[in-house]
Amino acid sequence: MKTFFTVLFITAAVVFLVCIIFRGETPDKPKKNIKSDNPAILPYGKTGVLAHRSGAGLAPENTLLAFQNMIKNRDKFELEGFEFDLHLTKDGQIIVLHDDTLDRTSDSEEYFGKPGVMPCDLTMEELRNLNMGEKFTLPDGSMPYKGLRGDKIPDSLRIIRLSDVFDFLAPYGDYTFTVDIKNDGDIGYRAADELHRLLVKYNMLSRTAVASFHKSNIIYLDEKYPDITRSATIHEVVKFYFQSFFHIPYKQGHFKFKYLHIPYKDYFFNLGTTRLINYAHSYGIAVQYWTINDPKIMKRLEKNGADAVFTDLPDLAYETLNDIK
Repeated sequence: MKTFFTVLFITAAVVFLVCIIFRGETPDKPKKNIKSDNPAILPYGKTGVLAHRSGAGLAPENTLLAFQNMIKNRDKFELEGFEFDLHLTKDGQIIVLHDDTLDRTSDSEEYFGKPGVMPCDLTMEELRNLNMGEKFTLPDGSMPYKGLRGDKIPDSLRIIRLSDVFDFLAPYGDYTFTVDIKNDGDIGYRAADELHRLLVKYNMLSRTAVASFHKSNIIYLDEKYPDITRSATIHEVVKFYFQSFFHIPYKQGHFKFKYLHIPYKDYFFNLGTTRLINYAHSYGIAVQYWTINDPKIMKRLEKNGADAVFTDLPDLAYETLNDIK
């Protein structure tokens, strides 16, 4: 019986520890007086709103119409910035698009006569023929932009370049940008080169966080463009989680990234703990969560000290985080 209860106790302790590590909240108190040179680290109690895919729940994602919609509603809700993804076209233009193909959001399959067409195989001129609002669906199930073709497609629903975004938003304030390079390999490197050129041209280096799920892109950026501020890779996030759990000390400047762009409770990990946020802040790293559309989770992350949430519903997020009824 003694052996049985010993094994039972050890098993229970291991299960309890695993639950804490992977799913549990922590009792740590948020650090409220944070001093950092990272402007994305906001005072405790202020969690910023970042428009995920430029506000994908309110207008066709990553279109000029979506950006226009955000600006049009500035009197109703405030944004810290925008998040969107980047692809390189055949003729070297950086466009704003999430998926590797054009099927999910546009009439690409109809126009080109086949599925799976990739933007890297087309020129900007060819891509501009598509209706990027074709599949957008409102909560009531209606699709207001479906069926628009040719000259009936407004410019606000056509593919846009990163430079178009910067040009449009320039008069409206110093928004921040989170951009994700979707291409990999040689195309990814060329996309990184063009991205850096545009960030320098538009004086956006200090206001842009660069991310990529392709580790090779991050290595390339670190080696060639150390002036770019970047987000952690998946590998770095996992490693950082355990470093924060055990409070492993490092010298300032140890981490190459200045942002954690992470989910809340995905992949068995609870990344939304105050412990992790405090640890990140102590090294000048901002913690921003994607993609948060649930008001309860927004408030929980705000309480835990999160710097910002990426959301498809910026209006709801702003109202929730500012207690507007």
